[in-house]
Amino acid sequence: MPERRPNVLLVFADQWRAQAMGYAGDPVVQTPNLDRLARESLRLTHAVAGCSVCSPARASLLTGQYPLTHGVFVNDVPLRHRAVSLADAFNRAGYDTAYIGKWHLYGGYWYKPVPAGAFRYGFDDLFLSNNCDLNYQPNHAYFYDQNTGQRKKFNEWEQDGQTRQALEFLDRVKEDEPWSLFVSWHPPHNHKTRAPKDYYGYSAPQKALDLYDYDQVRVREGTTPTEQNRRMMHGYMALVSSIDECFGKIMKKLKERGLDKNTIVVYTADHGDMLKIEDGNVFVKSRAESAASQVPFMIRFPDGRLAGNRNALPFGTLDIMPTLLSMTGIQPPETCHGQDLSQALLSGDESAQESVPMMMSSLDQWRGIATKDWIYSCNPYEAKNLGSRTYNVLYDRRADPGCLNNLFGQPGHADIQAELHKKARAWMARFDDPFMPYGALLKATIDPADIGKAGYVDFWKKSSSGILRRRPIDAAKSWADQKG
Repeated sequence: MPERRPNVLLVFADQWRAQAMGYAGDPVVQTPNLDRLARESLRLTHAVAGCSVCSPARASLLTGQYPLTHGVFVNDVPLRHRAVSLADAFNRAGYDTAYIGKWHLYGGYWYKPVPAGAFRYGFDDLFLSNNCDLNYQPNHAYFYDQNTGQRKKFNEWEQDGQTRQALEFLDRVKEDEPWSLFVSWHPPHNHKTRAPKDYYGYSAPQKALDLYDYDQVRVREGTTPTEQNRRMMHGYMALVSSIDECFGKIMKKLKERGLDKNTIVVYTADHGDMLKIEDGNVFVKSRAESAASQVPFMIRFPDGRLAGNRNALPFGTLDIMPTLLSMTGIQPPETCHGQDLSQALLSGDESAQESVPMMMSSLDQWRGIATKDWIYSCNPYEAKNLGSRTYNVLYDRRADPGCLNNLFGQPGHADIQAELHKKARAWMARFDDPFMPYGALLKATIDPADIGKAGYVDFWKKSSSGILRRRPIDAAKSWADQKG
């Protein structure tokens, strides 16, 4: 073990498609700072979100646990089940722990400060967040003072204000004491309005919009080339470029202070973005398709190891915590469900893990897996009228990386579909997940007063907290026992 443990900078954006990077082959998007990081890092080309929606993915990142176990099985349920978190593990090893940006793990209390203590899940030294707000513009963006809980405006775009806070933290850290800094940017997640002036939900700084020739903007492959979809893509790419600029400032500060020589840098996202408007509906996430599930993942080592290398090992959200802790010399806690894949990454082993589990437990309910070659998901309760919205999918990642040709139930694919289904069921059995229907799970775990007419936790109610009456995994086990 090294004399002094390395620092850790974990940066993650919200709803960032793995494909939306210059280094990933997008000919239009401008991400020069992240492209530079790619050249200096090990890139995991088959990293996927274990759950392609915000709160469950974030809770899994911080605990290394399956959503039914940590409890955040759907958006706007607070992370309350006490497992050892990433920040807890760093604290015990003598690290300062800092968190800046979107939280979205305090249930329905979107517009309230997260109080000091258990709800901050171990981030005891610095906690600067607006909790969860979907307006990033200068005339609105804010954060809560970590001590007083008072709201303070940035008077600049949210991502710029949060970047400034990260720079101030890096200016204060001591060179001889380890620290971990988590920076969680909300963009390029869509804005809460979908008016044309807000680029259909992806409002962005004008200077970032001006980086792009609108005539060169193209919709995502397989998406109808409507004006709505083009404007949405323009705003999305501008937000991506805005975050890229912010990231460049943080990396510059690391180098100026000489901190880059002993800091592990990780860049990733909670999930991707479908970037699709059809028939008045906006499709952004909650799917197994690569646009929603595949995420960027880069690890930059202080000594330059594996710079520019790529690894196609299947790697999921659950694996982040045990792998990252091991890389700093900290023993991952037994509560983690993910795998410590540090040695596989350092050695270039792409066979250490054959598949990673994926799940969704909401109105969009399914279970699935991702391998190097395939993406598979199924919903045994699927209604016949879902049409093109089916959650029963099978995609060949080699021939169809964009997941445009669904092979589920198609001639010639019965054997691979059965094999993948068996492996998905094995992951479910490992987590004691019997696939309890979402409606029944919601009623068994959430106060009925907090369930809205649409079947989601009604976080817009001022009284709504989303607090669980019962752990989802316990409710699911009881349901399975009664079912026999």
